[in-house]
Amino acid sequence: MTLKQQFKKNKIIHSTYREFKKLKTSAEIEITNFALDAKLKSGHTNYTKYIILSRGRSGTNFLRGMLNSNYQSICFGEIFRDYGSIGWDLQGYRKGAKRLNLIQNEPEQFLEKYVFRKYPETIKSIGFKLFYYHAQNPEWKSICSKRKICMLYILSVKICLLLICPRVEHI
Repeated sequence: MTLKQQFKKNKIIHSTYREFKKLKTSAEIEITNFALDAKLKSGHTNYTKYIILSRGRSGTNFLRGMLNSNYQSICFGEIFRDYGSIGWDLQGYRKGAKRLNLIQNEPEQFLEKYVFRKYPETIKSIGFKLFYYHAQNPEWKSICSKRKICMLYILSVKICLLLICPRVEHI
């Protein structure tokens, strides 16, 4: 077997394993949530609730990764990122029409029912990211205070654009 064929075979095996692991994770989350809701498994809501409030290019993905590396913490992504979807940014959490309708029309109820819900006793903190511009519902009012010019922010965006689209001219 050539090196290229071995690489292709290993790539397929790893890809299949990743898909299996994702499916297993999704199933485990669904079963655990069902058991907690049906009171078949004990859970609690006495954990620390937090929001990472920021703006893009400020290190929030790194912070989220650090929080999620602790088995006692769950940090969802930008849940309110897009009005037409739910930005869980974690495997195993559904984005169905019922949940989308709830997040669009009753965001507080969505947070209570799906984010800050009962979790196993081992979970000590739950949170998510929220950027200033995520309040996209026309009925929501938001006041945000931020500096007009932040050199590190501009530099970070510029570097990101150069890495992602090196052939496009940027300002």
